[in-house]
Amino acid sequence: MLFGIMRYRRKIISAAVVISLTLWAAGFLLLVFSDFGVKRFGWGSPFPSSKLEGLSSKELSTQLTELERQLELQKIARSVIFDKLRSLGIDTNILKELRARRKFITDEELSALLEQKYLVNNNPKDGATGRLKNEVLMQPHSQHKQPSQALKEEARSGPLSNFQLPILVMACNRVNVTRALDLLINHRPDPERFPIIVSQDCGDETTAKLIRGYGNEVKLIQQPDQSFPKIPPGIRKPQPGYYRIARHYHWAFDQIFYEFHFSAAVIVEDDLEIASDFYEYFSATLPLLIADKTLFCVSAWNDNGKEKNIDLSENGAMKLYRTDFFPGLGWMLTKDLWDELSIKWPNAYWDDWLREPEQRKSRQCIRPEISRTKTFGKKGVSNGQYFEQHLKYIVLNDHFVPFTQMDLTYLLDENYAASFTTEVNRARVVSLAEIRVLKQQEVVPIDQALKIRYDSYQSYRQLARILGIMDDLKAGVPRTAYKGIVTVFFRGRRIFIVPPTSWKGYTVPPPPDKKRPLSEV
Repeated sequence: MLFGIMRYRRKIISAAVVISLTLWAAGFLLLVFSDFGVKRFGWGSPFPSSKLEGLSSKELSTQLTELERQLELQKIARSVIFDKLRSLGIDTNILKELRARRKFITDEELSALLEQKYLVNNNPKDGATGRLKNEVLMQPHSQHKQPSQALKEEARSGPLSNFQLPILVMACNRVNVTRALDLLINHRPDPERFPIIVSQDCGDETTAKLIRGYGNEVKLIQQPDQSFPKIPPGIRKPQPGYYRIARHYHWAFDQIFYEFHFSAAVIVEDDLEIASDFYEYFSATLPLLIADKTLFCVSAWNDNGKEKNIDLSENGAMKLYRTDFFPGLGWMLTKDLWDELSIKWPNAYWDDWLREPEQRKSRQCIRPEISRTKTFGKKGVSNGQYFEQHLKYIVLNDHFVPFTQMDLTYLLDENYAASFTTEVNRARVVSLAEIRVLKQQEVVPIDQALKIRYDSYQSYRQLARILGIMDDLKAGVPRTAYKGIVTVFFRGRRIFIVPPTSWKGYTVPPPPDKKRPLSEV
């Protein structure tokens, strides 16, 4: 028996040492992230000393008191922690895990930073992992978490002037991607604030060469997986192109948010032209997207933005709306949203998937009266669907609007619903016969808006064809709809297409009957 104990002595001692070191390391990590670690050693301090210079003792005391209170709920990981852990020989796998978590900050701390204008400033030029200049990063918000008062105030005070917002261009083998890139570069007010990153799929070298020709003006990244996409069995008439696109978007978003570490991004396709106030529009609406958790995107596109369906006046160019329909075609999202969507991203048809209630979760997008993007891509995976009837007639805004100098808080959920409802209630009710008569009259701008009800999806489609707008629905939502109401401009008047009084929410309609061509309406 003694011989047996001696035989396994080394293993017993080794196991004991491993257990002791593991417990010691765990205890040390708890110490690092505890209040004691922060207070006693200054580990994890969210404000570098250079950021605190010039503050009064009272201001410092107020900030420290608030931070200490918040540390009970949430700990802050800082770069100094990693240096201390590394110097103590902690397992590098633990460091990598902490690095993957990045740096965290509470809403209160973010508010303090916003007040001092120490905002997120991620710069991909600082390194492949996107090192932070100001060493601050917002923590992902929980679903529908209400924004802090300071964030609301920031949304009211104007754009996040130091926030770096990348433009992600999704490309494949379209050689006239240069048409899109030329406008993005020519209208860009600041290359540092708005880096252009082109993500290319397809592996087309001719297109890649054209993109590289822009030198430092753009950054090219290439999707490495060029294998044939996996298509589930039983799919009738599968279209591999849509599977490739969904795979590409997933990879590109991972690069933007997890490799370059941006906190928000604007997505454009390689067949989009942009308006001169494209950057101005997204700069001004970014604080709203951050502050209002009932929003999940900002889009530059109006699906019904044809000349006869929009207000082309100066007032129309300034008009922005909320919509339950995801427009796409030049849109902005945050890392928070990608954190939520990335784990369940679909294999194909990602845009229609995003419109489903399970993803939208009653959230909305901001969209303009007059589009800030216009597509020239007749040829593509969709084979020009809707292009000849609708898309090529979309008007691109040509009147620069200084959105960053305007108060856009009317778009916050707490303000928008009431004002929009009041506007609809003031509109005069008209019949379908009156709309038909109006269609034959001359265009006479009149201030009073009109409204007409639809009592079924079939009657909605009938109205849409008369007015010349897109009549399809996605997940039961008409294009541009807000609370079931579609807003259009027609023959000089604002018209609200309103659901029945019994309307309780969107439902997926039965398959539509065969549509007549618009020319027969």
